[in-house]
Amino acid sequence: HFTIFGYARSKMSDAELRTMVSKTLTCRIDQRVTVRYCRENCGEKMDQFLERCFYHPGQYDSQENFLELDKKLKEHERPFFFQSLDGRVANRLFYLSIPPNIFIDAVKCASTSASAANGWTRVIVEKPFGRDSESSAALTRSLKQYLEEDQIFRIDHYLGKELVENLSVLRFSNLIFEPLWSRQYIRNVQFIFAEDFGTEGRGGLTPTFAAAALFIDNARWDGVPFLMKAGKALHDRRFVNKKYYDANFMFNAFVFSFRAEIRVQFRHVPGNLYNKNIGTDLDLATNELVIRVQPDEAIYLKINNKVPGLGMRLDRSNLNLLYAA
Repeated sequence: HFTIFGYARSKMSDAELRTMVSKTLTCRIDQRVTVRYCRENCGEKMDQFLERCFYHPGQYDSQENFLELDKKLKEHERPFFFQSLDGRVANRLFYLSIPPNIFIDAVKCASTSASAANGWTRVIVEKPFGRDSESSAALTRSLKQYLEEDQIFRIDHYLGKELVENLSVLRFSNLIFEPLWSRQYIRNVQFIFAEDFGTEGRGGLTPTFAAAALFIDNARWDGVPFLMKAGKALHDRRFVNKKYYDANFMFNAFVFSFRAEIRVQFRHVPGNLYNKNIGTDLDLATNELVIRVQPDEAIYLKINNKVPGLGMRLDRSNLNLLYAA
């Protein structure tokens, strides 16, 4: 049994919260049962989940507001206790997806005014957890005024995304990648995080962009650039089509669509028999493994193939693993 309460300063009803959650809620298919059964029951399961979602507005530094939250939580916990004869308890988990400068206020109020009465109380703190080691240690000391270390969990919510969880499985459980996963066949690896909204309301008003090339100092990856590109407010087409070239890699200096993905670009085929069919831009014929975290989770491999017909014309196609399917 569980209940989820949203808590923030914005005014919102339970129904409005459920509508917001439903827009991004997904139904994961259990492969142990038929796909048809899962699809027929996804709507029902989602409705059951949403019925457990509620909302309470309040300030993060208000003991009074957290006492009101505590009262509502107890109202939902009470029927559960009356129906339980096996000594079960009600635990409470607070997930802090809030700015770091109000972590302490929220934890203080949650600990002193809304802790579990007869179960454990734990807090999940979402990154960033400080700016450096000193600020991180200071934040930990402040949190420990109200919590024990075993009550504090520090996470990056991206680690919970389905495709991120699948990275090690993709790499280490598929034999085809083992001989390819090195400088001999991989030209570069790109990590792209681009948002089409800016920093409005979060400390700034202007578009931001950064790009960096990192290298791993070992035999397997010697000379292979790991390119990191990130930016905000990149929906403006003025940021498109400027390219930088290097002996080992090519990448767009600016991107503008909202996406988070990893692109593994392989080297050109040595002595390619079909270079004349490809043209002068060999990058168009480069194989790529693309792992798209968002939007529309997918894994696909770009390969070259012959266009049907009497001539010998090459085109690129995608071998897709679409999570939506």
